[in-house]
Amino acid sequence: MEEYVDLHVHTTASDGTKTPREIVEMAAEVGLKAVAITDHDAVDGIDQAIHTGAELGCEIIPGVELSATVDGVDMHLLGFYVDWTHRSLLEQLRYFRKVREERAAKIVQKLNQLGLHIRLEKVKEVAGDGAVGRPHIAEVMVQEHVVGSFNEAFSRYLGNKSPAYVPKFKISPKAGIEMIRSSGGIAVFAHPGTVRRDELIPSFIADGLQGLEVIHPDHSGATTQHYLELAKKYGLVTTGGSDFHGPNTNMSDLGGFCVPYAWVEKLKELRKEN
Repeated sequence: MEEYVDLHVHTTASDGTKTPREIVEMAAEVGLKAVAITDHDAVDGIDQAIHTGAELGCEIIPGVELSATVDGVDMHLLGFYVDWTHRSLLEQLRYFRKVREERAAKIVQKLNQLGLHIRLEKVKEVAGDGAVGRPHIAEVMVQEHVVGSFNEAFSRYLGNKSPAYVPKFKISPKAGIEMIRSSGGIAVFAHPGTVRRDELIPSFIADGLQGLEVIHPDHSGATTQHYLELAKKYGLVTTGGSDFHGPNTNMSDLGGFCVPYAWVEKLKELRKEN
């Protein structure tokens, strides 16, 4: 019987709406053999996830997701099997967290200028111990009845090119790959079909990139096949996941794609070589 995994999941440690424990409980409930915790610029949820996974028999892969930019193009990098206690990694992520909070303050200020009166303090309260992100702002907007739904918050105000949008702080792909590799992780180009700059992949490989995320909610079947072929061409590992942020968000359900456990075994083989 085929066993499945989800290798792209967010928790309340960043901009997800479910705690690490709740994520693992959900993963166990839907029968996932493994789940990767890949919070934006944060590794704070990994310990709780591993503890819960040990209780419920669900394998936890420690990860992280970083934002980068090259030639004015935004992209994301996933790191799998990072050492989430690595001093340098933690120092860099603390700085990223500070910048995320500054970004949230600017978004709230823009919303206030648009006549949507929400408070940054409330957003931080909703975020709790996690890094503040747009989903937390959207949640407050719904709570304060300034929008009717989470999706409306993003489509009208928070999404890219929307009136309250503020660009993320980004690093170069080379710097992001180095962060992941130096902490013992495997560096993977996240949802490359949303970027469509395949000509850059050889340079990323030269910088240490090791894989492509081929299965993602924003990838069609044809796009998935395209990146499977590119991964084979360049000798890269393949990953996939739901990019789950929580129920009632604009992404797929946890475990919503059939990502085979065999791909985790490939990651483990590559990890031994790192």
